[in-house]
Order: sequence, then C-alpha cells, then structure tokens
Amino acid sequence: MNKSLFLHGLHKDTSGGRNLNQATIMNTFRPMGCIQVRYPANPSHSHPSYCFLDFSTHEEANRCLEQSCGGSAAGGNVEVMDVVLTMKWSSGGRRMCASGPPPPPPPPGHVGIYGQQQHPSKRTKARMTEQEAADSSSLFVHLNALSMSTDLCSRGIQHVGNLAQKMLEDAINNDGDESTP
Repeated sequence: MNKSLFLHGLHKDTSGGRNLNQATIMNTFRPMGCIQVRYPANPSHSHPSYCFLDFSTHEEANRCLEQSCGGSAAGGNVEVMDVVLTMKWSSGGRRMCASGPPPPPPPPGHVGIYGQQQHPSKRTKARMTEQEAADSSSLFVHLNALSMSTDLCSRGIQHVGNLAQKMLEDAINNDGDESTP
C-alpha cells in the first residue's frame, strides 16, 4: 500500500525556500503522522518544486490527505505558510519498494517491455501505448558496463538521472498549461 504523498508547488514560495522549507513542512504535517519529508535529488541546488511526505502506514497518509484537502482522499489544494500547494498520492518510489527491494534490472539482451513473457524466437521490440507511457513512472536504462570504463558508465548514469529529473520537473511545472508542448 502507498505510504507517501506528493506535495507540489514549493516553487511558489517567493522566499526561495527560506519560509517553506523542510522543517516547516515537517512541522506542519508531523501532527498528522508524517515521519519524513523527502526532496528530489537536485544537483543545481535550486529550491525544488515538489517533495514527498512519508508516513508509517497507508491509513496515516490517507488521513492526512483527507484532513488537508477538505475530506477528499483523491487530493487537492492545501495552504502552508500562505502558499497554495497541491497534494496527492505519490505515484512511485517508496510505494513500489514498501514490501521489498525494487525489481532487478532487465537481463542483458532483453527486448520488449520488462516483466512480460516473450517467446525466445520473437525478437521484436514491444512499445508501450501512449496511455501506458503517460501512466508510467519507471525508467529502465541498460548500459553495457563491460564495454565501457567505470567513469564513463558513472557519467552516463548521472546524465540520464539529471535528464529524467529535469523532464519530470518540467512536466510537473507545466501541468495543465495547454500552451506548452
């Protein structure tokens, strides 16, 4: 069960995070059972636009969501330090790993959607539908570490992580903006 909530809109804090910081957020949601406030990895050290609120149980997270969003378990707006934020269920991360470690990476040479059974004689690439991709929160990258140096492999992973982070933040910041492609 999901034990994390997603809190978006931190970039609306005109103090650049001095007022709406990790301690303020924790103090606001601790009485409702929040045990940790997590920010995304941010190599540019700018104030992030969102964070995650972790709870010990799904029930505590659900109660916080309902209390903060006017009785809606689906999420909604919540005001913290005069800043209107959006709160909803987290769509990945800790929720997926709550019952154990994340799944292993695909085996070398894997073609297709990971986790689907495929006959060995079929080597066609399977692609996700547009709707499946829109609902996806997973990114699998396979680097052949045997054919490259450790440094090159590390830089490749770092680059993919930074790119994924930027794309996620851009998508969140432009959510609902019809003029943005």
